Amino acid sequence: MTRTPHLDGIIDFVKAINFDSLPEEVVDRAGAILLDTVGCALGGSMTSLGTSHAKTLIAVAGYGKATAIGVRGAIDPVTAAFLNSTLSDALDYEDTLIAHPSAVVIPAALALGETVGTTRRELVEAIVAGYEVSIRVARAIMPSAERQREVAVGYAWGAFGAVTAAAHLLQLSEDEMRHAFGYAGAASPLPIWISKWARPLQWLKNNFGEQTRAGVLGALMARGGFRGPERIFDSEYGFWRMVGSDRFDPGQLSKGLGRHYEILQTEFKPYPACRFLHTTIEVIQDLIRDHQIGPEGVEKVTVRSFRGMTEFFGDRRPDTLVDAQFSLPYSVAVALMEVPVGADWYHPRTLKNPALLAIADRVCIETTSDEDFGFAQGVYPTEVHVLTKDGNAFTGARDIPLGSRTRPMSPDSHRSKFMTLAAPALGEAGALEAWTHAQRVELFNLQAWMKALIPSPSASL
Repeated sequence: MTRTPHLDGIIDFVKAINFDSLPEEVVDRAGAILLDTVGCALGGSMTSLGTSHAKTLIAVAGYGKATAIGVRGAIDPVTAAFLNSTLSDALDYEDTLIAHPSAVVIPAALALGETVGTTRRELVEAIVAGYEVSIRVARAIMPSAERQREVAVGYAWGAFGAVTAAAHLLQLSEDEMRHAFGYAGAASPLPIWISKWARPLQWLKNNFGEQTRAGVLGALMARGGFRGPERIFDSEYGFWRMVGSDRFDPGQLSKGLGRHYEILQTEFKPYPACRFLHTTIEVIQDLIRDHQIGPEGVEKVTVRSFRGMTEFFGDRRPDTLVDAQFSLPYSVAVALMEVPVGADWYHPRTLKNPALLAIADRVCIETTSDEDFGFAQGVYPTEVHVLTKDGNAFTGARDIPLGSRTRPMSPDSHRSKFMTLAAPALGEAGALEAWTHAQRVELFNLQAWMKALIPSPSASL
């Protein structure tokens, strides 16, 4: 048997994880992430990005027991996981922890959970395991700041979240897990930036769909006897080198595993936009509330923020929803126009609204910090100055976004976010039932729940 000491500790953890031994707050966080991600996928299923993926994948999907949100009829788990991953990230509304772990872990757990007929307890185990392993892989391969500016290594580790969840639910043997992890790493897509490409931006984003597919397919292939590169973390040519990192700290793979839960560090997003823009959006909303500022009265908005805002987030004429998600002027404009938070931010009529685009033209971005936006460590300092046409000036500032560990969203905010995203697809009653059913630990039926998450044929963004 091949010696894989760095991987063996991970395998031991994945095989041993047990619902009854998990802290209550960890179980609660996994449940919150599940609902948040499904809500994001429901919203994403009604976007042009989501429908374009669904139309193509329906034509190539194989037979199976898994559900892809927005697709009627059961399909194979690999395609279902791939599509649900893409839908989860379509609005850039899912959780954040280094990248977006929910966009790979949850779709993999749902697809394999439906396939094998899992309980809610087993589903929670798979979600927690996926987070704990993948975040540690991310920390282990984290490159230097210089390399990260060149290669998107920090977004390349998602397949290990997917394969962990899938391997746990398939109850793979130790040997099968080695091959599954090796396959997932070797089949992962090349690291790709989203914000640094020329506009209009590509729709792959960080390619979470392909990362999820690599993980799910790796687990299934290993169960079928396929041999992958077992030494994916135990070779000088291992995963870290494959994705272009200039560093590898194998100690991070097992650091605190089973004792310190990384899943508790994840942050939820109150706005469907790049996390770096959230503090500015929140300040705008605060100024509107405190000073009754109307969009028609705004003469100029000056945003003073960290390095990278002007270069990567300054687009005043976003061509698609993805461009808009990475546009500070557009985000300021939708906030000033008080467009309902959610998928409406990227409705075609919103994207082309002349009044909204006129406001975007009045937004000026100034750089005040030399800190690289990609290494802000959860702190995104911003100062917002609003000058009105009648000569009044209002100022606000914020460093830490809402939904962070020190400024969590309220339970009512989580429920409101889910209902806002789910109701257009499922109807108010269907969305409420989906929310309620997910809370039933002992009576939860994953197959029935997933079938109820298929939007009606008339639903569209």
